[in-house]
Amino acid sequence: MSLKEDIPFDTGRYIFIREGKPHGLTIVFKPEALMEVGVLQKITEIIARHGIPILHIYLSRPIEEKHFAIQIIINISDESILRDVLKEIEKIEFVGKVIVKKPLFDGLYVDTLFFPLMVGDQRSILLRKALYEPLFKGVVEAFGTGGAALLYHSGVLIGRNLFKNHKEIAASNDPDKIIQVSEAFASMVGLAKIKVLKYDIEKGTAIVIMRDSFECALYKNENSPRSNFMKGLLAGWFSELFKREVRAQELSCIAMGDEYCEIHVHP
Repeated sequence: MSLKEDIPFDTGRYIFIREGKPHGLTIVFKPEALMEVGVLQKITEIIARHGIPILHIYLSRPIEEKHFAIQIIINISDESILRDVLKEIEKIEFVGKVIVKKPLFDGLYVDTLFFPLMVGDQRSILLRKALYEPLFKGVVEAFGTGGAALLYHSGVLIGRNLFKNHKEIAASNDPDKIIQVSEAFASMVGLAKIKVLKYDIEKGTAIVIMRDSFECALYKNENSPRSNFMKGLLAGWFSELFKREVRAQELSCIAMGDEYCEIHVHP
């Protein structure tokens, strides 16, 4: 894989190992551990010393001056060795506590300890394709132009809210900084790789390209653009930036075989 290519990120907090017994070790750190060097190394060295393979590891986003947690999924069947590992980890400075979660059944571990899911200070949900395809494609197939209009106007409402949130995250009134936050968050949450090519606040216009839009990727070999929700989202977002109502029109689309989706925003 080239370093210039996108690297898919699997957010699934589960592991299936045939004939294995994956266990989850959730380690809660004291706030001062955040800036301490080598704490995680001490934990992994303990696990390695006991000959235990690490299958997966992930960290909940730390916040300064607050406890934070990491979960390490290991494959282990010997309960006595597991107890020894826990005792050693609990003795490490800056470790608050260790919570062990067993597999649902032999071979399958699913993390249900980290709940609810958060992005920053806001509760979030994960929508796998099996959930969002019937919502974003199925509603159009079922209700035609009415379904497309529903998605567009839903996108407008969401886009308006997103602008306010992105402005807060940017901690600035500078449109360029807010746009940078918007582009980055669109990629981070999996909507699309978005790039605002140009915008004019006085005229209320903008040109945006979207690569690999989750919505348009649901379609293949179409004769017309298929963005409804994302198009509405951009219309709502720019309506807030321009402080006036604008619309969004899709001129090219990956659903038609184009390299990217091109959206023009105008009054």
